[in-house]
Amino acid sequence: MRGGNGYTLVEIIVAFGVFTLFLASAFLLFRGGQNIGNQSYWLQKTAMQLRNTVHHFSLTMQKSSVPTTLLFPGKIVENSRNEFKVHVSSREIVPAAEAKEETSRETPGTQFLRVTESLPERKNFETNNPASLTYHIYSLTKTGKILYHRYMESMFTVEPLFIEGVKRTRIPPVEAILAEARVLVEDVESVKIQLQKPGSRNTPVTIEITCANPKGKTRRSEMYSGIPNVEVIVHPFDPDW
Repeated sequence: MRGGNGYTLVEIIVAFGVFTLFLASAFLLFRGGQNIGNQSYWLQKTAMQLRNTVHHFSLTMQKSSVPTTLLFPGKIVENSRNEFKVHVSSREIVPAAEAKEETSRETPGTQFLRVTESLPERKNFETNNPASLTYHIYSLTKTGKILYHRYMESMFTVEPLFIEGVKRTRIPPVEAILAEARVLVEDVESVKIQLQKPGSRNTPVTIEITCANPKGKTRRSEMYSGIPNVEVIVHPFDPDW
């Protein structure tokens, strides 16, 4: 029984139970809203990173070229060795779980795409310029990051072969300087590479990146498809190339 203005123990227990249910419901609503907010943020961030990465691929492919020397008045000497062409991994799907660990921002992970860009050397003109070679390297790390590294090298070549006699046993060569290293996209689950006509000039290259939300089951993919200016070489799968 209630005495005066007091409450019975049963009423207090019921009120406490109702309040607990209210708090639990409010907490679930809060967590649900928070999860939806986190998922929306992840989708927006990842979509932007993927679009920027695909755009990056496109710009780099447009720059693909072989080393060339321009001799006055109109002779062109080219070097079309395989090391200066576009290289893609022979493994069609490269999963992040099997990629290299990221040791430092300056070191690539498991490489899947490499492009050489050449600004021609000019010889016997009033103003001579050395050949400028830029090596664009894309790689994937075990932590799900696509890294981009840009190395640069300048050289004057000599007769009789000029640029035609240049060869590189490794790319980038030890003479090249690291000009840029950055992360393009995170939370990458895998990179898929497809070629329509491997080993031929003007063959379309398709690269599909799939990202997975580490705090959920949401996935997001983006695809690049383009034609480089030089032949595409399928490189034997090797994390260090």
